[in-house]
Amino acid sequence: MCSAGLPAGCRVGLLAHAPLDLRRAPALRQSPSSKGNTQGWAMFHRPPRPLFKLDPTVFTNEADMSLDAIEARLIGSDAESVKEQIKIVKSVSMHSVAIFALSVTGREETLNLAGSGTLVCYQDAHYILTALHVWEEGFRRGSKLGISLRTGVYHRFIMDCDTIIPFGLPKPSMWGEAGPDIVLLRIPDVHIGTIKADQVFYNLSITEPAPPNVEHIEASFLIGAPACFGTFLHLQKLATVGLKAFHVGIRQKSGFIEALMNVEGFPSSQSVEGMSGGGLWKVLLYEPSPHGPIESIAILRGVAFWQFPPENNTRVVRCHDIQTIRSLAEGRSARK
Repeated sequence: MCSAGLPAGCRVGLLAHAPLDLRRAPALRQSPSSKGNTQGWAMFHRPPRPLFKLDPTVFTNEADMSLDAIEARLIGSDAESVKEQIKIVKSVSMHSVAIFALSVTGREETLNLAGSGTLVCYQDAHYILTALHVWEEGFRRGSKLGISLRTGVYHRFIMDCDTIIPFGLPKPSMWGEAGPDIVLLRIPDVHIGTIKADQVFYNLSITEPAPPNVEHIEASFLIGAPACFGTFLHLQKLATVGLKAFHVGIRQKSGFIEALMNVEGFPSSQSVEGMSGGGLWKVLLYEPSPHGPIESIAILRGVAFWQFPPENNTRVVRCHDIQTIRSLAEGRSARK
């Protein structure tokens, strides 16, 4: 474990801050005609009410009040709202990791943030789902790959890249908005137990869970580790990097799913470098009982791979969708 008082050349430590930073979506209450409009972006979605309800008039009034309360707590800043937000983010971030590249020259090690990823499994295989360019551009022969596992504790979890098997769509001639830019990195079985002690693999083998049989709201979150909010100390040997959850608007476009991020408060470049490979999630929010705690169901929707230039403190991030992810996992399984 590294600290500022140890000499150069000590083993690299990784610190993932508690992934509890929920950042607001842009213009949640903004009119479509205002500057920087979000027309066409789904921020909150209320699915049609279940048909088995016997008294739609009474149910409609009570349900609307309940859903309004859920939405208010999702964007509120009071203590109770923040507590609910933290719980929601935890339900998603338990599958998410920051990805580090560890370069070794002689006895010297240098640590860099390569991107973000999602821990997934399909049948008996376990993977890191990320963007292909994170793997292709961030790692060279003989380097090692590290991921963040624990929150608030310096730790080191490193794998030799030579033991990781990548499986992705063909690499494009040039990285761009059209992709393809997605890869599954097969984790050696020897590491699975260690990872499961702290994180959870999202199971791609099972179908999407059914929504709860109560009124609920659908919201979307993009999870990743922006480099601009991280800190590297002691000659790139100690990293303090936090996963962040961005409440985003979403839309379908050109065969992809796109997320609208609020980048207000980012450095002047407003770059979301480090978010590449992060997971896009649909979260179903509901109250099992009136005025009770909010419960959530997290469903993977996509993986981020391309960012468009910022505009009016927002940035569009393009993602491969869940159909592409599942097809890749199924194809990998068929070729074992």
